[in-house]
Amino acid sequence: MISDSNPSANKLRYYVNFIMVAVYLALGLLFLFTDIAEETFPANRKAVGTVLLVYGCFRMIITIQKLKRRDQDQ
Repeated sequence: MISDSNPSANKLRYYVNFIMVAVYLALGLLFLFTDIAEETFPANRKAVGTVLLVYGCFRMIITIQKLKRRDQDQ
């Protein structure tokens, strides 16, 4: 596969995946438990926070599954 040919790109992809998971989870928690973006999302802040948390968890599960699958193939 083309993506396996460059180990430094794989390492970068590994870290970026987990950084994005952390960003989605942090934004979801900020929307739910703080007054951030109260003017922008006055009525839907909790819904946006919930969606960000769910997507962050979904992305974390998918990332972990990909890493386990890659390790089993090697």
